[in-house]
Amino acid sequence: MTLFRGMVVLAMATMCSTSIAGPAEPAPPGTHEVSLSRSEIDKALFELEPHAREFPVHFASAQERADMQVKLMQLLKFLDAGVKEYPDDPDILLRDAVGNGFGHNMGCPDCGEKAIAAYERLLKLQPDSAEANWRYGAFLAQTLKHEQSITYLQKAASLGVSDAHYTAAMVFLGLNDQEHAKLELREYVKANPKNKEAKGLLSDIEHGNLHIHIHDGPPPQDPLARP
Repeated sequence: MTLFRGMVVLAMATMCSTSIAGPAEPAPPGTHEVSLSRSEIDKALFELEPHAREFPVHFASAQERADMQVKLMQLLKFLDAGVKEYPDDPDILLRDAVGNGFGHNMGCPDCGEKAIAAYERLLKLQPDSAEANWRYGAFLAQTLKHEQSITYLQKAASLGVSDAHYTAAMVFLGLNDQEHAKLELREYVKANPKNKEAKGLLSDIEHGNLHIHIHDGPPPQDPLARP
């Protein structure tokens, strides 16, 4: 089996659908008030997720990419504003981090920094959040911060996220550390015994049949992606 270092594939769970933010206040005269419910935010993120959760991004056509990019930029304007207004709201921070992570993968300027800031703030508020640790670890793995990602992935795994073992294994393979990758895969297979792909990968590592091709590099900046 051959793996290409630099790509980490992760499953993204559907986010919860609850109502957003605090008491409504009238918009100042001469302005247009825009609001989104959390269910609307989650629907937009769910639609974007298959295309932009990892690099390289996946679109059926240039038009589909352009349409999704417009949707993402509109969503990020709302989420970034929400973080400024409610900097200690974990739900808004999580969505802002995930959305900016998508933006980073699509080459949008500053999105990587915004995602990191949102995850860091969220984990200060909720250091034992299994989901935040897992998502942050997976995001860092895609930004070439492989060693740093391991800390968050292993904490997420200790908090019960079995998928974090698989993601950590991919990171260790990217670092050409097959021994630690093997340990993480064993834990993942233990929790997911029916996953044939993971069992096959573990077998390849144990029998020395895995070959890694190094292909590192950050997502290129998209000149059309401007918030």
